Amino acid sequence: MDRQGQGAYPYARIFGILQISHELLTLGVTASQRDVYYRLKTQHIVSSPDQVNQAIQEAAAMLGVARSALGVCCASRGSVYGPLRYREAASEPWQDCSQCPRSISGDSRAFARLAFDSEASYVVVVEKDAVFQRLAEDGFAEETGAILVTAKGMPDMATRAFLHSLCTALPHLQQFGVVDWNPSGLNILSVYKHGSPDRGGAHCLPGLQWLAARAEMLHGVPDDALQGPLTSRDKALIRTLKGGPLQEDEAVIAELDAMLEMDAKAEIEALYDQVGIDSFSEALAHDMMLMGEEAMDL
Repeated sequence: MDRQGQGAYPYARIFGILQISHELLTLGVTASQRDVYYRLKTQHIVSSPDQVNQAIQEAAAMLGVARSALGVCCASRGSVYGPLRYREAASEPWQDCSQCPRSISGDSRAFARLAFDSEASYVVVVEKDAVFQRLAEDGFAEETGAILVTAKGMPDMATRAFLHSLCTALPHLQQFGVVDWNPSGLNILSVYKHGSPDRGGAHCLPGLQWLAARAEMLHGVPDDALQGPLTSRDKALIRTLKGGPLQEDEAVIAELDAMLEMDAKAEIEALYDQVGIDSFSEALAHDMMLMGEEAMDL
């Protein structure tokens, strides 16, 4: 196909998205972005999920609506576990999160309709799924009365929307974050707390406190548990973070400066070498409750 013909594909994708959106909204249902990708792929107008994502964004921008208003939702990466039940309507059964981790729906529009029931005192947002699973298996939620949530890395919009709805419905919950001691970990913490640059302050958790991992927790860990030197990307991200929403947080700036001074970073799992893998959950629970008491005294 000539260059002019190739240039028609972006418009065909947008029209394809609008056609599918009309069908979804007429039926009153939603579809995942992956479902949309496979439907458009059969029409031979897309070759990658990125092209679908771009077309959805352009269609939403053209109409001046959020992408969720098109009836298309992203498949969420999020999971939740702990003393929590939720349901969308009074006629529906409660979804019990205390028996095993539950996947968070990718339909962020539904979260505003959720009813929550919990006697938890804390919600702990965990960067990594492996640490989330460790805490769940160790009985952290049962011992502390904490709800555990993870997006398995950089938080997707659905997990952030779920957390925002949860903490709005249960404002007594103290919020804590567990991320790697590195620039990427603090960037993830910033997105949860302040929102992302492309979405502003939507679905943010301004009360989120940084629980771990922090420099003082790494004192005495073996040298091979630290990672270094910092890459050029790490240093560039530190500069960005120091000029962003975290710049007013003196404790966070001090941690970023410590990374630069040590020319090192560490993953959460480095704390296993400090306190022992069998004692990690207990040590984290102790620090969380201490921070929670200090916050209550302020």
